[in-house]
Formats: sequence, C-alpha cells, structure tokens
Amino acid sequence: MLKKFIYYLFFINSFIIITFLSFAQSQSDSSGDRFELDEVVVTATRTEELILYVPQHVTIITSEQIEESGAGNISEVLNIHSGVSITDYGPQGSLKSVSIRGSTSAQVLVLINGVRAPGSHGGADLSLIPIDNIERIEIVRGGTSALYGADAVGGVINIITKKKGENKLKIKVENGSYIPQKALEGSGSSEREANPDPLDLLSSQKVNINYSRRLGNVCFNSSGSFIKADNDFIFLDLTNKKRKRENAEIIGGDFFSDLYISFPSGFIDLTGSLLYHDRGIPGQSGSLTPNAEQQDLKLGGTLNYKTDKFFSDFLGLDIKSFYNFFRVDYKDPKCSFDSTHETHSAGADIAQEMLFFDYFSLIYGGSLNFDMMNSTDLGKRERGYMPEALQRYRFI
Repeated sequence: MLKKFIYYLFFINSFIIITFLSFAQSQSDSSGDRFELDEVVVTATRTEELILYVPQHVTIITSEQIEESGAGNISEVLNIHSGVSITDYGPQGSLKSVSIRGSTSAQVLVLINGVRAPGSHGGADLSLIPIDNIERIEIVRGGTSALYGADAVGGVINIITKKKGENKLKIKVENGSYIPQKALEGSGSSEREANPDPLDLLSSQKVNINYSRRLGNVCFNSSGSFIKADNDFIFLDLTNKKRKRENAEIIGGDFFSDLYISFPSGFIDLTGSLLYHDRGIPGQSGSLTPNAEQQDLKLGGTLNYKTDKFFSDFLGLDIKSFYNFFRVDYKDPKCSFDSTHETHSAGADIAQEMLFFDYFSLIYGGSLNFDMMNSTDLGKRERGYMPEALQRYRFI
C-alpha cells in the first residue's frame, strides 16, 4: 500500500513539474523571439511537406544565405554543408562534381526545378548551373531511389529558381586576382624567370545582371552573366619550381529566364537557358596541352504544369517536361586531335495525387526519358527508359 502511494505521489509530482516547465517555456516564447519551424521541402517526398515531418536528413539553403555567404558559384555554396563534398577540376569554368556521404558523382541526382541537370561525365556539372537566380537549394541525404531512380543512391540536390517578380534590376560586378609573383616562363624546360606581372591583380572579371517583373498573376525573372578569366595562377611543377599556369583562360556567358503564371488552383512555369564557354584546356601538370581549346554550348527548356483541382477537388496533377542540348568541341592543333560530342535529352514526369477523406492520399505517376548522343569517339548512341514508377501512400 505504501509502495503504491509513493508511486502515485511520484507520478503527480512529475505531472506538476512537466506542466509548470511547459507553461514557463510558453511564457518565455511569448515574451521573446519564436523559432518558426514551418519550412516546406518538396524534394524528399515529391510533395510539399513541412521539414519537421520529413524522415530524411534535409538541409534548405535560402537565397538570403547564398547572398550572405559571398559564394561565386554553386559548388562553393554546397561545399560547406556536412556530408557534401565537391571535386573541383580547376579554376573558373572547370568541371565541378558533387558527392554525398561518399557516393560517386553519378550517384547524386542534381535537379533544377525538379528536372535533371545536364552533365557530361555521368553526373551533373555544377559549373554549368548559374547561381544568380536561385530561390533555394534542398539537399536530401541518403538513398531516394524509390522516388527518383538509380541515380539517387547518395542523395538528391534540388535547385529551385526564383518565381516572384520584384520589379527590380540588379547589376553586380566582380573582380578576381592573384598575388603577382616571379615564375619561370613557359611550360617546357625553360629556366628563364619572369618578373611579377601586375595584371595578375585583374585576372578575372564577371558581370551579373538580374531583372524581374510582376504583372498581375504573371511573374518574369531573368538573369545573365558574362565572365572573362585568365586563370594564370602560380603553381609548383614536377621539379618543385614556380611556373605560371598557361592556356587556362575562359570567356563566355549564360542566360536564364523564367515565366511563371499562377492561378487559384495551380500554376504554369516555363523556363529557358543558354550557356556558352570558350576556354583553353591546359592539361595535367605532367601532360600539358598548351594549344588545346574547348567550346561548351548548352541549350535547355522546361515546362511545368501543376494543379490541385484536376477535373475534381480530390485530384491533383503535376506534369514536368524538359529538353536539353549539350555540345562539346575539343581541339588540339599540336596533336591534330579533334573531338565533338552532342547530347540531346528529353523527358516528361507525371504525378497525380488522389485525396481520400481529409487524412489519406494516394500518389502515383511515372517518368519517361529519351537520350541521344552523337560523338566522334563513341559513335551514335540512344536510349529511351523509365527511371522510376511512383506509387506512395500518405497520411495527412
């Protein structure tokens, strides 16, 4: 009897203490700043969910955080986050790939507004994605192949562009530099030392222009950039002597536009992009290519239609379609070697949500993609495939 009384007393005291602490916490929250946990993530489950209810490890990077970081490209934004590592193959304009939790770059799916980003090495090339028109980036760590196919073994990175028109014109000018140093001339066996070049302080220039406009329920966002960089930094050669990197310059630009039309039950989103780079290919430190050049051309477009009322209040529909063209021309006059690669990619992703009552929904859909490549090295290849068929139940 005494033991039961002690148990009851302990239970009552615990209840009083917990109630008091909860009340004190609520009073503290009401008197101070509250932390709002209402961020919405769409990548982890392919539907809008509060980040608090998503089982995967998800990180959201906002446009404000990107601007405050001072990063000049997407790889610099992603590299500071846990579990994400960037492989950088050179200075500005060089290939940059991403890995999540030790995966290969081909096992990380990079999306732009839910559509696969282009690449030329089995994974996405982050250097081809402009940073100036990004609303937020969602990083989903861990395998999501059930939703996105075999490319998402390591995780998914979804880059979502801006949709709101701010009626503003923004221009940003950047300059990159290296500290002038003495270095040996040329890339061969020359031992002649050159004096520091003051022009190294003006090694690269970049101009970004952003314009947005809103007219009623129509929003237009566009961004463009121009880059010119010599990339002639000082490095140690195989004999541990200082030399200046040669044939690493790049000149080019990119353009991105987004037309977003909203209506009470959904939206239509149309995007277009263009990128062109003309650059030198210096080669590896032990196998230099001082005369090699490469041109990159990328064209792409997407069309996304989403509605919460598809002929009924209980049916939703989300359709994403895309087309990407990517061309790489490589020339090395010294070796009489030319190489050209052209890639065409097109596809559509359809998902539908059926609501049952107020607490249960069924989501189903599928994807159909088509790739065609014409290469002087690999010949002509093409494939049509269905990366995934989606079927998921959700309790609301």
